[in-house]
Amino acid sequence: MSTATLEMTLAQLYTDDEFRERFLQSPADAIAPIALSDAERSALVSIDRDGLMLAAASYARKRAQVARTRTQQRGWLAIAQRMARWRRT
Repeated sequence: MSTATLEMTLAQLYTDDEFRERFLQSPADAIAPIALSDAERSALVSIDRDGLMLAAASYARKRAQVARTRTQQRGWLAIAQRMARWRRT
């Protein structure tokens, strides 16, 4: 068994829209080049598709929120840096 490979494949299914679409169209073909055991292949092919889509959407929302938060933090940091320079002059 290759647990790390299975976990990486699941992560790719959750985060890579193109790979997930190929997988949903033809699961066996999408995972064919990946070094997985027969049991892992069987588990992936029989994955709950609705659950996969819900999880992918949830992770996408979380990634977007993190990106927005980082952007906001950079904005506040820039303001603080400008204020600090202004105070020094």
